[in-house]
Amino acid sequence: MADSQSVTRRGMDSTGSRYALEVAFRTIQERCQRLQNRLSQLEEENIRLRLLERNEKSDSIENEVQMRSLKDVITKLEHEKKQLSHHVYMVTSENKHLWNCLSHSKEANKLLGNHLTRISDTFTQHPLNKVAETQINKKAPSILLSQSAYSNTSPLHTASETG
Repeated sequence: MADSQSVTRRGMDSTGSRYALEVAFRTIQERCQRLQNRLSQLEEENIRLRLLERNEKSDSIENEVQMRSLKDVITKLEHEKKQLSHHVYMVTSENKHLWNCLSHSKEANKLLGNHLTRISDTFTQHPLNKVAETQINKKAPSILLSQSAYSNTSPLHTASETG
């Protein structure tokens, strides 16, 4: 009986061993499958990261080109700004000069106007001028009459036509 028990034990042991091996095999198989899935995920992420890195490199190259271009534009604009500032300074200086000339001319005109007024006042106040003025006024109607004698029109009509 001992032999039959040992055979049964061996059978059980072999069945138990076989079952244990199947469980171990399935566990290893599942673990391998999970690792393969994880490997696939990591490879996809690696590819995605490499593409992203290439895009970033190309973006950084484009950014560098764009930065250089913008720096060139800034340099040109700064140069134009300096030129325009200088032009504004020149125009401002010229305007100040012209305003000074204008104010001097205005003062000179005012002085000349005052002198002319004084001369005119002096001339009109002088007694000889008053006599000459009255003689001119007396001769004026005779001149108009003499002109009307030579023409068939009235003196008023002649004066309006000539004047």
